[in-house]
Amino acid sequence: MLVNHNIIDNLCKDAGESRTQKALRYKEQERVKIKKYEYENPMNFEISAEVEGSDIYDTYILVKNGEIENITCDCPDYYNYYGVCKHTLATVLKFSEYSENERKNKELTKVKKKKEYINFAQIVNTIYNEELNDIDSGVEAEVTRSTKMLSNSGFINKAPEAKVQEEKEKMQKYKEMLEDTIKRLEQI
Repeated sequence: MLVNHNIIDNLCKDAGESRTQKALRYKEQERVKIKKYEYENPMNFEISAEVEGSDIYDTYILVKNGEIENITCDCPDYYNYYGVCKHTLATVLKFSEYSENERKNKELTKVKKKKEYINFAQIVNTIYNEELNDIDSGVEAEVTRSTKMLSNSGFINKAPEAKVQEEKEKMQKYKEMLEDTIKRLEQI
């Protein structure tokens, strides 16, 4: 069992008999779709799911050291009750019935979907490209901001000369950084 039975017992108790029965029906009727999970052991896990009720509701459960750290659902019952609703309970019940093999198979599927790299250099280049693209975006935004500021006659006429000069120097520096980043991106 992937979830400690004490956690399930406490959730059922908090939910009450009516919500527990509905949650069990939802689980049995396959209304729970686990979207994402992180799993360490029966006392430490995180689950996100969609549960089909009168609408589709997103659920989230975080358990650390056997304690529920966070449990949420976007259903009306959760917002009125701020506790365990049938959707969050159904999510944990569905997850608890996963066998160890199912969990491992799903993890293998997740791993296979990740981008595969041929060698270490390819990994480094990918990270380097991502960082350069982030820098490029930030610098472009600063150049745009400086350009707008320097083309604003109100700023030019009212700001102290030192502030206008400082903004011109910033813009020149950003343009140089942008050109350098573009050259480095083209080399890759």
